[in-house]
Amino acid sequence: MMKGSTRIINGLKLAVVLVGAVFILTSSFTFMQVVLRSNPNKEQNVPGLFYSHNVDDNYQIYVALPSNYNPSDSKRYPVIYLLDGDWYFDGSHWRISDGGVKGIISRYADAGDMPEAILVAIGYPTKNYRERDYLYPADTWFVMNSGGGMKFYSFIKDELIPKVEANFKTNITYGRTIIGHSYGSYFSLFSLFESELNNISLFKNFLIVSPTTFYYNEYLLNQEYTLFEKTNGSLAINIRISVGGDELSILVESYERLKTRLLERNYTGMHFDFQLYENKHHRSVVEPSFNDGLKWLFSF
Repeated sequence: MMKGSTRIINGLKLAVVLVGAVFILTSSFTFMQVVLRSNPNKEQNVPGLFYSHNVDDNYQIYVALPSNYNPSDSKRYPVIYLLDGDWYFDGSHWRISDGGVKGIISRYADAGDMPEAILVAIGYPTKNYRERDYLYPADTWFVMNSGGGMKFYSFIKDELIPKVEANFKTNITYGRTIIGHSYGSYFSLFSLFESELNNISLFKNFLIVSPTTFYYNEYLLNQEYTLFEKTNGSLAINIRISVGGDELSILVESYERLKTRLLERNYTGMHFDFQLYENKHHRSVVEPSFNDGLKWLFSF
């Protein structure tokens, strides 16, 4: 065999190993990523390929642990759940820089601006199905293969969170945090109303960027009305909502309507913050929103 062919074969062997499992160690986070090509046994790997029985599909789960994380000691950590993990987890996608949300948490934890935390990001091994998963109720014109929002909610509530809390040293004193942008913000708000209306309190901290509450004739605002009546205006959550000034007018209007609604309600126990970023569009608003929002959420 020629030397060149040997080098190619060795290189291919190395590539297969790297695709199978990648571990990246940074100064403040242990980045755990297991990339699997298939999941014939429907395993639920965290990190790795996670089969959801509720959705009947696979998700790619990414996990970042604090650098001093030790399964043997008694220290426990708050957990942050990130939607659109393929885009926003670690800065490897062009949509966000500086290490992504993993980098933000690392820098703030080093500076003492927030506690060290476990980051769990949800992505897709192949095709992106965020419209199917993030939106509810079904709008057959707007959402192909729609109605999955409730199934995706059940996946997070009944499958992913129990798996994470069984395998990692989590601390729910701070309450679980969820981060969502655009359709991801819709699902984050949907999870708020769905869980609180059923007395679950799945998440306590919400980082909402570019809210899409216009969807389905403002279904979420109608849910808020029901929740306000049910709770008598008492809701112990922290919610930070932002939008870019140069986004589509329908998104800015959604932000303003949600802001007005919450300010009028004056919920007991709720901390909220609103920010309109001038000269930011739908993509450029993400990074400052994540930076400012995480710092604000963990200031209580």
